[in-house]
Amino acid sequence: MNNAAVKNDAARNPEREGEPVKLRRRIGSTTYTLTIKFSETATETADEKILRLIEREVGRNA
Repeated sequence: MNNAAVKNDAARNPEREGEPVKLRRRIGSTTYTLTIKFSETATETADEKILRLIEREVGRNA
């Protein structure tokens, strides 16, 4: 789910705006719960943040 989808959901459900989104997926016998919250004041996109984290991790392991 992308940020636009979350904002569209919030537009349909204004009382849920600002609440984290929870997704559950079952893989085999394990259930994974993912909680997503978007910052209204973020200065970088999710893509930029993920790339920054990967680059930092690669630098640590080099």
